[in-house]
Amino acid sequence: DSSITVTKAGRYKITYRATLEMVAGPGTPGGNRSEAQFNLFKNNAVVPGTLASSYHRNTNVSVTTANVVKVLDLLPGDKIKVRAEQTVGAGVLRTKANGSSLLIERL
Repeated sequence: DSSITVTKAGRYKITYRATLEMVAGPGTPGGNRSEAQFNLFKNNAVVPGTLASSYHRNTNVSVTTANVVKVLDLLPGDKIKVRAEQTVGAGVLRTKANGSSLLIERL
C-alpha cells in the first residue's frame, strides 16, 4: 500500500500533479487514443471532488498532466494516496520522469 499516514490532526491542503505519457500504441500511428483517471483517497475511500483525467493520442497529445488541489480536515492515522487507472484505450501509458508530485501542507 503506497500511502502517506497523517500524524497530526489539522486542516491540510493536498495538491497532486500526475503527468503521463503514451509510449506505445497498437495500430496505425495517430490512431490510438487512451484515457486515464486519477482520484485522491482518504482511508481507502475516494475524496469527492478530486477526480482528474488525462487524454492521450500517440501522435498529437502523447503527454498530459492532471492537477488537483483539495483542503481536508484530517486526523492522526488517516491515510492519503493517489490512485490512477487507465479507463479507455490500449496504449501503453507511463508516469513521466519528474512530472508527478504529491504535496501535503498543514494549514
